[in-house]
Amino acid sequence: MRTARRRSVALLVAGVLAATGVAVVPTPAQADDGARTVTVPALWAGPDAKGRTVSGIERATVTTRRTPRPEFEVDLRSVKAEGAGPQWVAASAVAAAVGMLYAGNDPRVYGARYTVTGPIDGPSAGAILTVGTLAALRGDRLDRKVTMTGTIAPDGTIGRVGLVLDKIKAAAKAGFSTVLIPYGTERQTSPEGPVDARNFGADLGVEVVVVDDLVTAYRAFTGKDLVPALVGLPEPVGPVEAVAVATARALADRIDVALAALPAGVDPAVRVTLEVAAADVRRAVVVGDTDTAYGLGVDTYQNVVRAAAEARTRQALADTGPVAVRAALSAEVDALIADATRRLTAGADVSGLGLGQQLAMPIALGWQTFALGSFEFARTVLADPAATPDDLILVADLLADQRAGVEVFGPDAEAAVRAMPAERAPAAGRLAGFLSGYSTFLRTSGDANVKYVRALAGGGDLTDINPVVAGTVLAMQQNNDSIDARTASLADEVTQLARAVSYFAQAQMLVSGTSFGLVGFGAGGDARLQRSDPTLLANSVWGGGALAMRSAAETGEFGERSDYGIWQTEWALALFDALDGTPRIGAAGAIALGEIWYALIGSRINIAAVEAFDRR
Repeated sequence: MRTARRRSVALLVAGVLAATGVAVVPTPAQADDGARTVTVPALWAGPDAKGRTVSGIERATVTTRRTPRPEFEVDLRSVKAEGAGPQWVAASAVAAAVGMLYAGNDPRVYGARYTVTGPIDGPSAGAILTVGTLAALRGDRLDRKVTMTGTIAPDGTIGRVGLVLDKIKAAAKAGFSTVLIPYGTERQTSPEGPVDARNFGADLGVEVVVVDDLVTAYRAFTGKDLVPALVGLPEPVGPVEAVAVATARALADRIDVALAALPAGVDPAVRVTLEVAAADVRRAVVVGDTDTAYGLGVDTYQNVVRAAAEARTRQALADTGPVAVRAALSAEVDALIADATRRLTAGADVSGLGLGQQLAMPIALGWQTFALGSFEFARTVLADPAATPDDLILVADLLADQRAGVEVFGPDAEAAVRAMPAERAPAAGRLAGFLSGYSTFLRTSGDANVKYVRALAGGGDLTDINPVVAGTVLAMQQNNDSIDARTASLADEVTQLARAVSYFAQAQMLVSGTSFGLVGFGAGGDARLQRSDPTLLANSVWGGGALAMRSAAETGEFGERSDYGIWQTEWALALFDALDGTPRIGAAGAIALGEIWYALIGSRINIAAVEAFDRR
């Protein structure tokens, strides 16, 4: 698969990696029975009672410890600032989850406690709390002269925040020498005009440093490294590459068949656009650019089936009316839920697979769990008596989009996992307990994010914020209510982790998707997807891709494999690269970010398993 296109992707990823200067290969965090407490100087800014912007430093504490009841706790007893509760819980929840993933700790063993005594600035404290969590888990000291602001994504990339100049002022006043700010926030506006935050800080005696990801930020705080340098891009093993080639060719064929079956009601201009995209997919297959072929194929196939669904639904509305269309869509939802549930159950049977395959399967099953959330959301829309014809068209589009995931992309992902080497696996009961810890941690983080968004909405309907994503996340929350901290069978734990990963990622996207360059985000083929900044989304995708590749390579240092994660990241980056500069770049970014987040989570869980099962 090392084609000209893939080589360009490799160079771009290598460029991101070279900027970090990481050179040491650490081992996963060692066990320690003692509690560790780290104090982090969290920057905050916001309006006071008179509407004036005020800012300051909240010296929050993070305590990690080994405990028979692992969880994360938040001490809010002394907080008086209105709204601080859900903001703080959301920020600390993501910090706990991402920190545990990057530390390589077994979540069945470790707990984290966060204490705040004053104002906190919502998710923009997520990055520094994650640094603090990692420092506590690893036993590292933080430089007391450094502070930062920024959100945190599941893959460790740091997202944009507001009121950066006010936060720099607070840092300077408190005597800090260095302030880390997210990429994309270095250019600020003020009543006097544009301001470079780095120059603004220099005038106050503060060095302002732009950071992209958790690895860079942690190095600035501790002088230490989280993940190894990447000498060369990791490659999937031959059988996984063979699956990638076969699925790309099959997807190109599916697109041709779907194009030929497009109903007459599809707009001619849309039809031409789809035909051009299909030709690009076929061309990539012919020249052997498998990554681009599959990535473009995912986007193109979703667009073709959505166009067909919309045209057929509009015609049905004209022919039979909304009542009949609603009934037909309801029946389709029921059938799709049954099919996705059946496929999820079948995929979760990992008996006979190796450890790397068993760990990768919950990630591959994300196609099914995300689709199930979408189908449950569609069911609620159809049950609403006030649903309009436009609502019915939205549902039809969504069902077509997610059917593709259930019937095509999900099975492709599972095939790649089953093609991985079958290394020796631990006893089913031991692995089930390990997976259970991550399910509980990620579900709890998702719940905290949903609570925060509800607070932002004033306790109102979250679907007013973003109908598709919010509705899907709420459906996932209901599905995840059955996740129990007690260990179930291995198949049940694979299913629960698959649900928890999707819920965690989508809830985080709901909270801070705009921080990573997306607006109007929805399902992959949603035409409303746009990027909010020409470079912010690209930085998030390439930065996240670099982190995912580095984590995949790190698993290899311990004799394990993350071949599925490598393939995910390859085609996600190739898709984004291919559609850069086109109107589809927003959708490409949403798809790419999702795959990269899933891939990174899978690799980090793999690394933790090395420690948990003594596989170094």
